Amino acid sequence: MAWCTLPRILGRGRRSFFNKDRLYVALYARETGECWRRVEERYHWAIIVGPKYEVGEKSHGTRYSAREIMTAPIHNPRQEVPWWEYEEQKIRMGPTLGIMVRVLVGKVRRRDRLVSIIRGVPMRPETQDWSCLSWVEEVLDALREDGTVLGAPAPPWIRIRDTAVQFAQEKEAARRFDSPPGDWGFDRTKVPTFDVLQMRASVE
Repeated sequence: MAWCTLPRILGRGRRSFFNKDRLYVALYARETGECWRRVEERYHWAIIVGPKYEVGEKSHGTRYSAREIMTAPIHNPRQEVPWWEYEEQKIRMGPTLGIMVRVLVGKVRRRDRLVSIIRGVPMRPETQDWSCLSWVEEVLDALREDGTVLGAPAPPWIRIRDTAVQFAQEKEAARRFDSPPGDWGFDRTKVPTFDVLQMRASVE
């Protein structure tokens, strides 16, 4: 197949052989002023699945996350308490509200199986200190245990977590997220992306 046919392939409704989905861990900004015990708690963590090749506004993916909400217990309706619920949402692969960085952790071989595993990882709101970070870690553990979803096993969780946090901090220090944006030479039509498989940034 000639490479010149690639743009036409990308325009088809179904994923082509050349445009298989990628699995990302994404970090989103959280409200400032809160006290976090660990630096990784400063961010909201999520899973994103989307195409390898992104074509402007036309590229969409799906975000999976554990979302924190406030709810009132039946026995004490006047006192709201934090709770976690599963969220699955179609998103643009370009910058969306709150996103800071994402890290590539795998190439998807079996999309249906991937979604089934993600949906099967439970919320644990009754567990002390459990959070969206815990949920993402559990998802990646489940994918490694399955062994059939990704082209190769996802890197160790500690490497993924620490790389994502360091990359986000580097982008903050470089004023990547300034509002209004300064003239720093960044492509603001794309999300800063780090490839953990090759340990290099693909989008600064």
